[in-house]
Amino acid sequence: MDASALPALTPADINAVLQCLTTALSPAQGANKHAEAVLASLEQRPGFCSCLAEIIGGRAAHDYSARWLASVHLKNTVVRHWRSKAERSGLSPQERAHLRAVMLGLIDQEDNQIAIQVALTVAKMARADFPQDWPNLFHDLLAQLSHEAQQQQHQSLAKTRRVYLVLHNLLKELSSKRLPSDQRSFHEVSVLLLPFLWTQWGTTTQVLLAGLPEALAESPAHPPPSPQSPAQQQQQQGGHDDSPLPPPRPAPAAGLLPSMECWILLLKCLRRVLLLGFGSDAKLTGKPTQQVAACLPTMVEALQLSGALLPLLHFFCQLVISHGEHGVGTGVAANSRDRLLIQAMTYIHNVLTCQPYQRPSPPLPDPNPDQPGGGEAYMAAQAHAAMIADVQHGLQATWSPERLQGLCMALVGGYMKLTRRDLQDWETDSEEFYHAHDTSGWQDHPKLCAENLYLTLLKEHQGILAPLVVHLLQQACAACPLHPSAQQQHPPSASSDASAAAAFSPAMAAKEAVMNAVAVGAYELHDAIPFPTWLRTSLLPEILQGGAAALPLRRCAARVVAQWAENLETPDRPAVYSALMQIMAEPDACMKLTAATSLTALIGDWNFSEAQFSEFVGPLLHLVTSALPELHEMDSHTHMFHLMNLVVERMGEGIKPHVPPLLQVLPQQWVSAEGQSHVRIQIISMLQRLINVLGVECTSAYPILSALLPYVLDPSQREAAMLLEDGLGLWLVALRNAPPPLPPFLLQALFPHFVQLMMRSTEHMHVGTALLTSCVLAGGQEFLGACGNEVAALMCSLVGNVSARGLLLLLPPLGLTLIVSQGGSPVGSLTPALQQLLSLVVEGGSEGDELSVACSLSVFARLLLHAPQAFTGLLASAALSPAAVQAAVQPVQAAASAASSAAVPLPPPLVGAEANLGALCTAWCERFDAIAHPAHRRLNALALCALLALPAAAPLWWLDAILGCVTGVVASTTPDNPEGGGAAVAGYDVVPELARGNGPDPDADGAFVDLPLATSEDAEAESLRRQQLLASDPAARMGVVEALRQGLGAAEALHGPVFHASMARLDPTLQQQVAAALGGRSLG
Repeated sequence: MDASALPALTPADINAVLQCLTTALSPAQGANKHAEAVLASLEQRPGFCSCLAEIIGGRAAHDYSARWLASVHLKNTVVRHWRSKAERSGLSPQERAHLRAVMLGLIDQEDNQIAIQVALTVAKMARADFPQDWPNLFHDLLAQLSHEAQQQQHQSLAKTRRVYLVLHNLLKELSSKRLPSDQRSFHEVSVLLLPFLWTQWGTTTQVLLAGLPEALAESPAHPPPSPQSPAQQQQQQGGHDDSPLPPPRPAPAAGLLPSMECWILLLKCLRRVLLLGFGSDAKLTGKPTQQVAACLPTMVEALQLSGALLPLLHFFCQLVISHGEHGVGTGVAANSRDRLLIQAMTYIHNVLTCQPYQRPSPPLPDPNPDQPGGGEAYMAAQAHAAMIADVQHGLQATWSPERLQGLCMALVGGYMKLTRRDLQDWETDSEEFYHAHDTSGWQDHPKLCAENLYLTLLKEHQGILAPLVVHLLQQACAACPLHPSAQQQHPPSASSDASAAAAFSPAMAAKEAVMNAVAVGAYELHDAIPFPTWLRTSLLPEILQGGAAALPLRRCAARVVAQWAENLETPDRPAVYSALMQIMAEPDACMKLTAATSLTALIGDWNFSEAQFSEFVGPLLHLVTSALPELHEMDSHTHMFHLMNLVVERMGEGIKPHVPPLLQVLPQQWVSAEGQSHVRIQIISMLQRLINVLGVECTSAYPILSALLPYVLDPSQREAAMLLEDGLGLWLVALRNAPPPLPPFLLQALFPHFVQLMMRSTEHMHVGTALLTSCVLAGGQEFLGACGNEVAALMCSLVGNVSARGLLLLLPPLGLTLIVSQGGSPVGSLTPALQQLLSLVVEGGSEGDELSVACSLSVFARLLLHAPQAFTGLLASAALSPAAVQAAVQPVQAAASAASSAAVPLPPPLVGAEANLGALCTAWCERFDAIAHPAHRRLNALALCALLALPAAAPLWWLDAILGCVTGVVASTTPDNPEGGGAAVAGYDVVPELARGNGPDPDADGAFVDLPLATSEDAEAESLRRQQLLASDPAARMGVVEALRQGLGAAEALHGPVFHASMARLDPTLQQQVAAALGGRSLG
């Protein structure tokens, strides 16, 4: 039901909500159950959270217990509904903004329990809203401290504690987000807060050190008990069914205890900021931090394995084994126990995976004391070897077969079972249950932590534990055999079936736990279980069972199939696909998502067959698109779109018949995903794949493209930071596949946004330069006529302001623009960019620029071949460094003058544009051998031949170097490669493949690792445009030998005796090579 359509609660309803809260705390069982049901029904009503916030803030008007329960309900409602869409949660954007405005005003609570609930609520809100919707969160929070500094000291300290409590929970919540953008955001927060936290912690430490002696002297020998027991301190983790605590009583040395609490909270904040907000010092500096390294020997000595760590390991193993029979508990006391068990299992896991504990000691160095430091190194190595031997001996005794088997049985039989509480959570919200149990971090839940420890034990001690797991599986299957009707296929479980919690027997729970263990340890149990037989006789019938009680076993069987996908034999795959799609058809969201996970594993498997899966494509896509409206979590939608993207990717051309229904669904899904950028990214990714599949038939996607592209490419949009990169990729894929003529919305309408983006930042340089290339290639002269000035302005803003790698990426569209323009607009507008490039080539660039300088020569080759007047005009207007020009020209002129007699005429001295051309000739000839690609060498050889035909004397000074480069290209001809690089020049591709990020390392910086972008490079429409450009390119039809003959003939006609004198000064070997290249004809 659309929650936004429900009548909203108003301030007039606050008293009614307060009455429900009070009744829920009543000892009368019937009344409190009814009140709890009413409160649960109000969760999705607009205005409910605002009413709760008003009740929490009414300290004088409302009862403490009701305010406490209101704070718990507010936290739980935010956890469940804050990230959901408004129509499902009832939280409109206006109410969310109102709550963000009032929540910081509620943190100053006298009661500790209410303060904790408020702090947790603020942290959960910030997880979804910071920084996009709540950019001033930390500024407003810290501003409360400066405001309170004006008040009395005691009141200020009370408020300060609450601010630090909120800050601690905020940092804890934000640091747990793992997306790169979220980590960058947390780093920025850490940089902002670190000076403040360090200063405050130092000040508070001084206060404690000054007041601690007096406080200890005043403290009685037997202080009264703490106002909060450890169990009570965990109450904020539970739901509203736990009783509220009375306000805390004063303790001894009460004046110092608030400072102690502030000190602890600040220390926790500092630890989180330093560990998670900044990179490791060792990674940043490349060597260990000296202060830490100096402390390590003392720390190691204090924590010898036999003295401290080994007894602790024994204690934790016994703790895990002894508590295994209780499983994962519930309630306040269980929360405390579960956290202890998580720490114990984490400790055991760390010992098992510690590499220094596993590998043998390194060989001892040379004990020769005469070598500098030899004796000390030998003694240190001896101590290290003794320590390793002691560790390995202690661990070998610890990991006895009995202890390993006891741990394994406790983990599988105790912690990995589904509890009654788990099943109730499943029934309450199956979608949230899936994400809590299948996608959470392993240290967040005892069950997941037990799975991780079990897998680690199985890896390290496979020979001992694998037979035990097989025995447990056989035992569990015998205790809980398949129902006879399981061999028949059943329709989806009806909602009227008995609840799974009531019908799920202990034998079924034990079987589910062991099957889960087999799924987790699939790789290690590969040789211990005959999977094909087990699949046919047990797993497939298990998946096909009906009834609510069978859901957990069906879910677990689907997970087993996913983990054992590589062991699935080809004939069994159709039956497995059919069974999993039956699970996908279940109304239960957890089952849908589990089936999606399993299908993703099978479709992504190496042995996947497109032909075998083709009959399932249509029904599967229908099930997935039908499930999307029923799922409400952003992660669920992302999961489903990932499955569809994988199907499209793996099926290739086979997906074409199913594209029209998908294109009809995507616009509606785009609208439904408003505010959920990660879901929209998946939609964009699907569109990229569909357009690649459609190829020149992608015109059917134009309606949705015309709506999406202007939005995702607009830098001013709210979601621009998240969608821009994928939006650029979508535009690139659409351009490469679009057949002519291109619609205006796909080119001219979007280009202003693109220019604005590229001039603002070089963050998207790789895809941006590819886009510019495709724009010029697809639009041709018509596009340059309309947007040529913008193209030139963009080029001028980038050349000279990007790195060498960026310049390599910029050269292809620059060279292509020169080809397409044919000497017209916008070549004149490109003059500033070409002058910058000329300066780089003549001056040689800095260290590391050799490749970019060599590749830049091809741009000038294109300019000379396609617009010789623009080339000479560029040299005339270039303001090159006089020192660089003289350094390039003077040695050549001096060498030629020294080698010539007075009777032999020399070319005239070089000044002005002639000197600039001479400096370019020096760079061209020196860098020619750095041009590796044969087609590029051929292009530059053609340009050097064209240099000889210019009405300029400068090429004659470099005649020997020019002819050496050209004859080298001619000499590299083969029968399969005529003309030293082939008659087909890569028309616009003037840089090596490595420069475009498609080199041998696809993960290198700048690589197109996105598959749709890489696939679109060979799109039919793009390839056709390349071929047409190549066919119209004069350089592609010109031979190097013919160009050399024309160049020498033109030079002879222009310069006469000076040319003949220059030819006479050539080395005889070079003269023979020129004559051979020209077919025996001699010039000069």
